[in-house]
Amino acid sequence: MTGNQSSQSPASTPPAEAEAPAIPKAVSDARAAEQARLETMQARLDAALREVERRMRDYNQDVKEQKEYMWEHRREMDFIEKIASRQSIEQSELSGDA
Repeated sequence: MTGNQSSQSPASTPPAEAEAPAIPKAVSDARAAEQARLETMQARLDAALREVERRMRDYNQDVKEQKEYMWEHRREMDFIEKIASRQSIEQSELSGDA
């Protein structure tokens, strides 16, 4: 071997895995508090999502019932009742009110 080619110099060997530095207690406490806040917010978001899903199912059911009622009673309804029923359904669809 020549002087430029050495088997492995100490500088080129990867350092042994160093121990992780100790995390100060304040940082550890802050991390735990942040984790607790995150879990609380995730639980709130999950609950809100379930509520939105429930409201959407209820809303869809109400619109479906309004349309079925109109379809089943269309022959008994006069022109003005049909228009009012259609407008009510359209308004419910547009506004999200069930």
